[in-house]
Amino acid sequence: MGALNDITAQIVQDLETAGLTVITDPRELRPNVALVEPPRVTGVSANLSRCEWDVNVCATPPGDATAVSALLDLVDTIIETVPVTTATPGVFSTGNQDLPSYTCTIQLTINRSA
Repeated sequence: MGALNDITAQIVQDLETAGLTVITDPRELRPNVALVEPPRVTGVSANLSRCEWDVNVCATPPGDATAVSALLDLVDTIIETVPVTTATPGVFSTGNQDLPSYTCTIQLTINRSA
């Protein structure tokens, strides 16, 4: 596999090792599961790329204090496991349902000359 697939697989493995259920297919999204989305890539030089992955976690509606507490526990686990630059609360729409959510952004740099 290429560098992007390798690092995505490593992120998934690290999150699973931390005890999270991790998916990469948004059709499988459900509460208490971490969805790792494809990376955004910005070229820094011929050999360096800055990459960002969004990891979405959702809770069961409504977005009350219980849901927020559960989400914050999931976000804490992600922050303790991978380099999170931001964690933003929101709503994730899937199918006909809006789920309270957090999006954690992971940022890594790929050095292809190493």
